[in-house]
Amino acid sequence: MAQKVIRIGSSIGVTIPKDVAQTAGLSVGDLIRINKATHGRVEFTKIDAKGDGDAEVLVWANQFVSKHIEAFKELAK
Repeated sequence: MAQKVIRIGSSIGVTIPKDVAQTAGLSVGDLIRINKATHGRVEFTKIDAKGDGDAEVLVWANQFVSKHIEAFKELAK
């Protein structure tokens, strides 16, 4: 199965087909950790936001940014 790399803001991303996401146990809003990217291969792991310090920071940061998005947009001008 081939997926196209797409631009998302200043980043790039790849969509994950529904059946693959289900098999991996992924849902919208889940957090993943990129383990390594070598020789054209990328490995990631779903992380538990409750048991991972980094994930807790990510969750908090996402909530903070979402709450103050308009202020960030103004600051970015």
